[in-house]
Amino acid sequence: KKRFSLLYFTFFLLINFLIFSMLPSAGTIIRESVQLYRKKFETFWFPILFIFIPNAAFALIRFVTEIFLPTEPEARASILLLAQIPAGLATVWATVVLIQLAGGLLTGTPKPLPELAKESLGKLLSVLWVYALAAAAVGGGFLLLLFPALVFAGWFAFAGFRAIFENERGRAALRASRALVAGRFAPVLWRLAAPATVFSLLVGLASSVAVGILGILAPAVRETLLTSAAVPPGPAAAIDILTSFVSALAAPLFATAHIFLYRALTAGGPAKDTKHETRNTEHEAQNAERIP
Repeated sequence: KKRFSLLYFTFFLLINFLIFSMLPSAGTIIRESVQLYRKKFETFWFPILFIFIPNAAFALIRFVTEIFLPTEPEARASILLLAQIPAGLATVWATVVLIQLAGGLLTGTPKPLPELAKESLGKLLSVLWVYALAAAAVGGGFLLLLFPALVFAGWFAFAGFRAIFENERGRAALRASRALVAGRFAPVLWRLAAPATVFSLLVGLASSVAVGILGILAPAVRETLLTSAAVPPGPAAAIDILTSFVSALAAPLFATAHIFLYRALTAGGPAKDTKHETRNTEHEAQNAERIP
């Protein structure tokens, strides 16, 4: 039994090593994403602005409501809710533009930005529906346990790309994303989490530095940061706009890393179920023998 367990464990490590070696490493994904960002920063500039502007506009609307409606929280909440819908739709549309642009740059077939903007607008509803289904699955997993949510997040991590790049809709996009991850869940999850973690830490550091510089330049912000008091509307809006800009600047890094892994998976094709393939082949061979 001990010998069998050792052989099984060795076989498991070998299979995982082969799977890991067939995919680009997390370090390669991070490095390639940073290199593309540096080379094509001028190209990424317009999607960055498209992502930043709706969030900045929402921060300004919140600032205006807090100034002119300080004693009417229900009215403020209604206005912000109405403003958040178009701001959210605009952000998703800009994100789809960014994803298509980064995908074209990675494959060497970029399209003009006006064409991408038009295509992204036509795909907006289907992309929203796919992301809503994926979010519902992950949210339902959280209601059960953390592990099911993690599994669903890994399975459906590429569902949006199937809708954007392959024009697949709804559950078909979810099934295609799961097929890409099947048989290599742990390697894919690591390659999703590692770049996202690294870039998130960089965004957090850059945001802290930017807010610190703002505190040096603006006495009101500095006083708020030092005293940990309630942030007044003006400094709060300035901080929100500044951190939104930093996040928008980093958006191409997240998108490129995710798409780079997606392209590596689609180049290799979905993992195959050899057991079922063997059964199907035997079944076809038996049928062929029966045919005179």
